[in-house]
Amino acid sequence: MEGEFKDTRLCIAFKSVHAELVSTKKIKNNSHLARRLFTYNHVINAILRGNRKPTLAQIGGLVSLYGVNANFFFIETKQMFNYEEA
Repeated sequence: MEGEFKDTRLCIAFKSVHAELVSTKKIKNNSHLARRLFTYNHVINAILRGNRKPTLAQIGGLVSLYGVNANFFFIETKQMFNYEEA
């Protein structure tokens, strides 16, 4: 079941970043990501379902650990990672 936040910019961006991290094997699964972000597996699942929004601390963790472009969460940009060409 998808939640009330599923169409928010934050949840859409989080889901896209999550999919990219999985496909590039930078994370093994949701539990692995949860441990790296100092949270719980059910929190990651809730964000992916749109039942809650990612916190600033979780977004900051993605930025610092994986080089995610913070602007990707807040403004319209296609540059998901800081090291990509714009």
